Amino acid sequence: MRVRRRERKAAWDSERIRALRWHMGLTQQELDYMIAGYYRARGWTAVGLIPPEKLEELDLGDVLSYDT
Repeated sequence: MRVRRRERKAAWDSERIRALRWHMGLTQQELDYMIAGYYRARGWTAVGLIPPEKLEELDLGDVLSYDT
């Protein structure tokens, strides 16, 4: 069975996050707080998606669309 690129990337990101938590000694709560701040600072949604308003602001409204 072939794994889709997005699924591979999600799994890889998950491994990176686990390694970061272990290396830095972060709790899951601390890591969640940091990630939420990162997304908020960029104007992204709570799950890390770029909202249509932000794409329009960046003049990229025609590049990506998804159902929210």
